[in-house]
Amino acid sequence: MSLKSIGISEEQLSDLKEALVAWRKEYKDGTSSRTLSVDSYLVGGMGAIDIILLPVVLSTGIADKLLSFALLALVVSLPLIASSLFISSLKKSYGITTYEILHVILIYSSFSTGFAAITAFIWHVSQVDGIVFLSLSVFLLFLSVFYGSFLITKKDWVPMIAELKKIVMTPDKLEQKDNATKVQET
Repeated sequence: MSLKSIGISEEQLSDLKEALVAWRKEYKDGTSSRTLSVDSYLVGGMGAIDIILLPVVLSTGIADKLLSFALLALVVSLPLIASSLFISSLKKSYGITTYEILHVILIYSSFSTGFAAITAFIWHVSQVDGIVFLSLSVFLLFLSVFYGSFLITKKDWVPMIAELKKIVMTPDKLEQKDNATKVQET
Protein backbone atom coordinates (compact mmCIF):
# COMPACT_ATOMS: atom_id res chain seq x y z
CA MET A 1 0.00 0.00 0.00
CA SER A 2 1.41 3.37 -0.97
CA LEU A 3 0.39 6.92 -0.23
CA LYS A 4 -0.48 7.41 -3.92
CA SER A 5 -2.90 4.47 -3.80
CA ILE A 6 -4.95 6.15 -1.07
CA GLY A 7 -5.33 9.36 -3.05
CA ILE A 8 -2.38 11.54 -2.05
CA SER A 9 -1.10 13.46 -5.04
CA GLU A 10 2.50 13.87 -6.12
CA GLU A 11 2.39 17.55 -5.09
CA GLN A 12 1.14 16.66 -1.62
CA LEU A 13 3.91 14.06 -1.23
CA SER A 14 6.46 16.68 -2.26
CA ASP A 15 5.08 19.12 0.33
CA LEU A 16 5.21 16.44 3.01
CA LYS A 17 8.80 15.62 2.11
CA GLU A 18 9.77 19.32 2.31
CA ALA A 19 8.12 19.66 5.73
CA LEU A 20 9.89 16.57 7.09
CA VAL A 21 13.24 17.65 5.67
CA ALA A 22 12.82 21.13 7.22
CA TRP A 23 11.97 19.57 10.59
CA ARG A 24 15.02 17.29 10.46
CA LYS A 25 17.30 20.16 9.41
CA GLU A 26 16.10 22.36 12.28
CA TYR A 27 16.54 19.53 14.72
CA LYS A 28 20.08 18.76 13.58
CA ASP A 29 21.31 22.32 12.94
CA GLY A 30 19.32 24.47 15.34
CA THR A 31 19.71 22.56 18.57
CA SER A 32 23.15 20.98 18.58
CA SER A 33 25.09 23.96 19.93
CA ARG A 34 22.58 24.51 22.73
CA THR A 35 22.28 20.87 23.73
CA LEU A 36 26.06 20.36 23.72
CA SER A 37 26.51 22.84 26.57
CA VAL A 38 23.45 21.54 28.44
CA ASP A 39 24.73 17.97 28.15
CA SER A 40 28.09 19.07 29.57
CA TYR A 41 26.34 20.50 32.63
CA LEU A 42 24.21 17.38 33.07
CA VAL A 43 27.16 15.01 32.70
CA GLY A 44 29.20 17.19 35.07
CA GLY A 45 26.34 17.13 37.58
CA MET A 46 26.15 13.35 37.37
CA GLY A 47 29.92 13.24 37.90
CA ALA A 48 29.62 15.40 41.02
CA ILE A 49 26.93 13.12 42.43
CA ASP A 50 29.04 10.05 41.64
CA ILE A 51 32.10 11.55 43.35
CA ILE A 52 30.02 12.33 46.45
CA LEU A 53 28.42 8.88 46.44
CA LEU A 54 31.66 6.92 45.93
CA PRO A 55 33.17 7.50 49.40
CA VAL A 56 29.81 6.78 51.02
CA VAL A 57 29.54 3.42 49.25
CA LEU A 58 33.20 2.59 49.95
CA SER A 59 32.94 3.46 53.64
CA THR A 60 29.88 1.25 54.18
CA GLY A 61 31.63 -1.80 52.74
CA ILE A 62 30.00 -4.31 50.49
CA ALA A 63 27.17 -5.42 52.75
CA ASP A 64 24.81 -6.72 50.07
CA LYS A 65 24.28 -7.09 46.35
CA LEU A 66 22.76 -3.62 45.95
CA LEU A 67 25.84 -1.88 47.33
CA SER A 68 28.06 -4.13 45.25
CA PHE A 69 26.06 -3.14 42.16
CA ALA A 70 26.17 0.55 43.14
CA LEU A 71 29.95 0.38 43.47
CA LEU A 72 30.31 -1.36 40.11
CA ALA A 73 28.06 1.24 38.46
CA LEU A 74 30.12 4.06 39.99
CA VAL A 75 33.37 2.47 38.85
CA VAL A 76 32.01 2.32 35.29
CA SER A 77 30.26 5.71 35.39
CA LEU A 78 33.18 7.89 36.45
CA PRO A 79 35.48 7.07 33.49
CA LEU A 80 32.55 7.44 31.09
CA ILE A 81 31.78 10.86 32.54
CA ALA A 82 35.41 11.92 32.34
CA SER A 83 35.62 10.82 28.70
CA SER A 84 32.37 12.57 27.80
CA LEU A 85 33.47 15.83 29.43
CA PHE A 86 36.86 15.60 27.70
CA ILE A 87 35.22 15.16 24.29
CA SER A 88 32.81 18.03 25.06
CA SER A 89 35.70 20.34 25.92
CA LEU A 90 37.51 19.38 22.70
CA LYS A 91 34.37 20.05 20.68
CA LYS A 92 33.90 23.41 22.36
CA SER A 93 37.55 24.35 21.69
CA TYR A 94 37.27 23.53 18.00
CA GLY A 95 33.75 24.90 17.51
CA ILE A 96 32.19 21.53 16.71
CA THR A 97 28.47 21.53 17.51
CA THR A 98 27.40 18.16 16.16
CA TYR A 99 27.24 14.82 17.91
CA GLU A 100 29.10 11.74 16.80
CA ILE A 101 27.93 8.30 17.80
CA LEU A 102 30.83 7.82 20.24
CA HIS A 103 29.93 10.95 22.18
CA VAL A 104 26.24 10.02 22.28
CA ILE A 105 27.13 6.56 23.59
CA LEU A 106 29.41 8.05 26.26
CA ILE A 107 26.74 10.53 27.40
CA TYR A 108 23.93 7.99 27.65
CA SER A 109 26.17 5.33 29.19
CA SER A 110 27.39 7.75 31.85
CA PHE A 111 23.81 8.82 32.63
CA SER A 112 22.62 5.22 32.77
CA THR A 113 25.39 3.92 35.01
CA GLY A 114 25.29 6.97 37.29
CA PHE A 115 21.53 6.67 37.59
CA ALA A 116 21.84 2.93 38.29
CA ALA A 117 24.33 3.64 41.09
CA ILE A 118 22.09 6.24 42.70
CA THR A 119 19.04 3.97 42.41
CA ALA A 120 20.89 0.97 43.88
CA PHE A 121 22.16 3.04 46.80
CA ILE A 122 18.72 4.46 47.58
CA TRP A 123 17.21 0.98 47.20
CA HIS A 124 19.80 -0.34 49.69
CA VAL A 125 18.71 2.22 52.25
CA SER A 126 14.98 1.71 51.69
CA GLN A 127 13.25 -0.51 49.16
CA VAL A 128 10.13 1.67 49.06
CA ASP A 129 12.21 4.81 48.47
CA GLY A 130 14.15 3.00 45.75
CA ILE A 131 10.96 2.00 43.95
CA VAL A 132 9.55 5.53 44.24
CA PHE A 133 12.82 7.06 43.00
CA LEU A 134 13.06 4.67 40.06
CA SER A 135 9.41 5.07 39.04
CA LEU A 136 9.39 8.84 39.35
CA SER A 137 12.72 9.18 37.53
CA VAL A 138 11.63 7.06 34.58
CA PHE A 139 8.31 8.92 34.33
CA LEU A 140 10.03 12.31 34.46
CA LEU A 141 12.63 11.17 31.91
CA PHE A 142 9.91 10.41 29.36
CA LEU A 143 8.06 13.62 30.23
CA SER A 144 11.25 15.67 29.85
CA VAL A 145 12.13 14.09 26.52
CA PHE A 146 8.63 14.78 25.21
CA TYR A 147 8.61 18.35 26.51
CA GLY A 148 12.14 19.02 25.22
CA SER A 149 11.18 17.73 21.79
CA PHE A 150 8.13 19.95 21.87
CA LEU A 151 10.15 23.06 22.77
CA ILE A 152 12.84 22.37 20.20
CA THR A 153 10.40 21.98 17.35
CA LYS A 154 7.61 24.29 18.56
CA LYS A 155 8.36 27.14 16.17
CA ASP A 156 8.11 24.76 13.21
CA TRP A 157 5.02 22.88 14.32
CA VAL A 158 2.39 25.42 13.34
CA PRO A 159 3.48 25.72 9.70
CA MET A 160 4.10 21.97 9.47
CA ILE A 161 0.67 21.13 10.89
CA ALA A 162 -0.93 23.53 8.41
CA GLU A 163 0.98 21.84 5.57
CA LEU A 164 0.02 18.38 6.80
CA LYS A 165 -3.64 19.40 7.01
CA LYS A 166 -3.46 20.59 3.41
CA ILE A 167 -1.92 17.27 2.39
CA VAL A 168 -4.28 15.04 4.33
CA MET A 169 -7.47 17.07 4.02
CA THR A 170 -7.91 17.83 0.34
CA PRO A 171 -11.08 19.80 -0.56
CA ASP A 172 -13.01 16.67 -1.56
CA LYS A 173 -12.12 14.99 1.76
CA LEU A 174 -13.17 18.12 3.67
CA GLU A 175 -16.56 18.00 1.91
CA GLN A 176 -16.96 14.33 2.80
CA LYS A 177 -16.12 15.12 6.42
CA ASP A 178 -18.59 18.02 6.53
CA ASN A 179 -21.32 15.84 4.97
CA ALA A 180 -20.63 13.04 7.46
CA THR A 181 -20.84 15.53 10.33
CA LYS A 182 -24.17 16.88 9.04
CA VAL A 183 -25.59 13.36 8.69
CA GLN A 184 -24.54 12.50 12.26
CA GLU A 185 -26.17 15.67 13.61
CA THR A 186 -29.55 14.82 12.04
